[in-house]
Amino acid sequence: MKYFTDSGSELRIGPGIARGREGTVFRLLGADQTCVKIYGRPDPQLGNRLTAAIAQPPARWRADAQQHRYVAWPRAVVYDAEGRAAGFLMAEVRGVSLVHLYEADSRADALDDPTWATCVAIAREIAVIFGALHPSIVVGDVSPNNVLVTRAGRVCLIDCDSMQYTDPTTRQDWPARMVTADYAPYSPGGQTRPLTADHDLFGLAILICELLMAGQHPYDGRPVGADRPEGRAGNIRLGANRLTRPASLGDRPGLIPATILPSGIRRLIMESFTAGTQASPGRPSALDWVRALDGLTNQITACGRSVYHRYPRYLGRCIWCDQVRAGIGDYFPPPTVSPPRQSTSESKRWVRKPPPPDYGHRPKPGTPPLPTWPDPRKIWKER
Repeated sequence: MKYFTDSGSELRIGPGIARGREGTVFRLLGADQTCVKIYGRPDPQLGNRLTAAIAQPPARWRADAQQHRYVAWPRAVVYDAEGRAAGFLMAEVRGVSLVHLYEADSRADALDDPTWATCVAIAREIAVIFGALHPSIVVGDVSPNNVLVTRAGRVCLIDCDSMQYTDPTTRQDWPARMVTADYAPYSPGGQTRPLTADHDLFGLAILICELLMAGQHPYDGRPVGADRPEGRAGNIRLGANRLTRPASLGDRPGLIPATILPSGIRRLIMESFTAGTQASPGRPSALDWVRALDGLTNQITACGRSVYHRYPRYLGRCIWCDQVRAGIGDYFPPPTVSPPRQSTSESKRWVRKPPPPDYGHRPKPGTPPLPTWPDPRKIWKER
C-alpha cells in the first residue's frame, strides 16, 4: 500500500513502532523524528476530523529547549492511492509507557533518576499538559498507556487524534473516540458526549495517585462485603477506594499508606473522588494539582542509606526503608544492567549503574554504602 501527502509526494514507510486500537504507527524513512499513523479501517469522516485537529493550538506547539514535545499532535493528513484520508504525520517521541513506572524493576531501568522525586516531577508535568489543553480540548481517553515518559522523566501525550475538540471554522464538535473505564468517573447510563474537562480531572487524579503511591491504583481491590471482585471500574461505580474510603476495600499487606501524602494533596484527592456528591466542592483543576505538587517538591529530602530513596521531609523517616524492614522489598531499587556476554558458559550477572545525577536531594558524603535489598513482592495487586 502506498501513502501520500496532500501535495502528492509519496511517503517512504519504515518499520512499525507501535500498534493501537485504531491503527499502527510507522517510522518514516528519510524523515528524522517523524512518523505516520495509518488507520486500520477506512472512515469517511477521518479527513474532516484530522483537518480540525491540525487547526487546534497544540498543532503549533513547539519543542522546548531540549527538543522535547509535550503532545504527539497530528501535523498533516496522509492519503492512500485513492485519495482517501488514511492517517496523519506526527513527531516521533521515544519513551516508555507510564505503566513502566508502576513496578520497581521496570521503573529503575526506565529512568535516569529512578526516585520518588522524579515520580512527583512527572505527575506535575502531566498536570501542566492537561492544564494547557483545557478547557478547549478534552483528553477523553485518560490512561497511562497514552502517556510516554523519556529517560529524563519528560512527558508526552500520545493518541491525540482521539481527543475531543471543536473545528474552529465549522464549529463542529468532534467528541473523544475512546474512554478507559479504569480512569473515568462513573456516570449512570454511560458517558455522555461531548465530555467536559471534569472527566479528565478524575483520571488525572488517579494517574497522580499511582505515581505518588508506587503504582498502586486507588480503586484496586475487593470491596468489603462483596462476593466477588468488582474490578477497578466497578469500584469506581461503588465509590470504593483506599484513599477517601479506606474501609470500603479489604486490607492487604504491602500497601503504601496515605500518610505519605501531605494534607493538601489528600484534600485534592478527596475533592477529585467525591465530586458530584452532596456538598462536594467540585474537582480540582490541573492548575490546582500543579501548585500542590510544587509544594510537595519543596519538601522532598534524601535518605542516608540509599541515593535512590527520596521521601517527604515531614514524615521524619524514609518510608521506603520502612517497607524494606517490613520484608516487602525495595520500591525504589538501583537500576541494573546486564554486562556484555563473554561466553555462553558464564552465568548471568547483574551490576549496578552509576548513581543518578544530583537533582538537589543527594545525601551528605559519608553515608553508609548502598545495601542490597530484595525486590518488592507484588502482593498488593488484585489477584
